[in-house]
Order: sequence, then C-alpha cells, then structure tokens
Amino acid sequence: MSRRGIVFVHGQRAGVIEETNDGLYRFAYDAEYLQRPGVESVSLTLPLRSTPFEAKALFPVFDRI
Repeated sequence: MSRRGIVFVHGQRAGVIEETNDGLYRFAYDAEYLQRPGVESVSLTLPLRSTPFEAKALFPVFDRI
C-alpha cells in the first residue's frame, strides 16, 4: 500500500506526493494546476512540468513539513 498526500501552493491544490510500494517517492503536478496562469512551482528543485518526479529519497522540500 502506498502513502499519498495532497500538496498545496498558496491554498491551491498543486499535486500529489506519494511513497510507492517499491519504496520510491513520486511527486506529480495536477494537470489543472499547470494550466492556470501565474502558478508557482513547489520548489526550485521541482519545476513546473507534466511528467512526475521520482526519487529514492524524500524530496527535501517535503522533508521539513
């Protein structure tokens, strides 16, 4: 079973962070969020894009929450 959380930027739903069954961490921006004008990325290391980010360790921006 994977763990998931919704990520908000300035009160707007920006995407989903999850820990997969394989132990990877994945963050994906919501398509609707990416289509809004003037939205900001979650961090400089997770720029706006439609393809998910994957890593073996939790992304640092989420580690301090």
